[in-house]
Amino acid sequence: MTNILMSTFQAKSSWNNILQKYLENKKVLVIPFAFGDIVKNERDWLKIYGLRSKYYLQMVNPLVSFGVNKKDISWAKYYSDTSRTLKEKINKADVLFFSGGYPDLMMKRLKDMDVIKSIQKFKGTVIGFSAGAMVQIENFHITPDKDYNHFSYHYSLELLHGFDVEVHYEKSDDHDAYIDKVIMERNIPVYAIGDNGIVIVEDNQFKSYGDVTFYHV
Repeated sequence: MTNILMSTFQAKSSWNNILQKYLENKKVLVIPFAFGDIVKNERDWLKIYGLRSKYYLQMVNPLVSFGVNKKDISWAKYYSDTSRTLKEKINKADVLFFSGGYPDLMMKRLKDMDVIKSIQKFKGTVIGFSAGAMVQIENFHITPDKDYNHFSYHYSLELLHGFDVEVHYEKSDDHDAYIDKVIMERNIPVYAIGDNGIVIVEDNQFKSYGDVTFYHV
């Protein structure tokens, strides 16, 4: 498995063109399970992820810029997929693509759909931005922001171990204080990923591109 961690997912440019190696001509399964509680049913879901919707275009257009064929992009649909159909989609994909949003809600839905073990056994490339990066890390943390009012640790997909990530990183006393907290409490390093940054973990080798800062223990 190759894991790619980002804060944002943007169309191909000079800082992120490494992604083409992992996406071109691949079958990509988008797993947009990090939506907020405002989405209550399939109708609500289609408003934000359905064909030509805002978030549909924000993911499909960048994927196409890296050489993914539209016909090779499929979607995990929380309100219409069953556990069986979603597992079949995972097995057919070359790339699992986790969207941003609420990481704790994403994990709850993945558990509800009983697909966590299928994801852990996946042999291809796992890409995630923001929440989609966080859920790949063992016991990820959430830094307080407009959506979360306190610091917390959460169970995850446990695809990666021995480090943590701080997404949407900007140099500030608040961000740095929570990074220090993780390092002190868990004795692990932290990759602070800015909006134009990428961390790739492949064959136990770490490579970073763009706006990434590594904080040692």
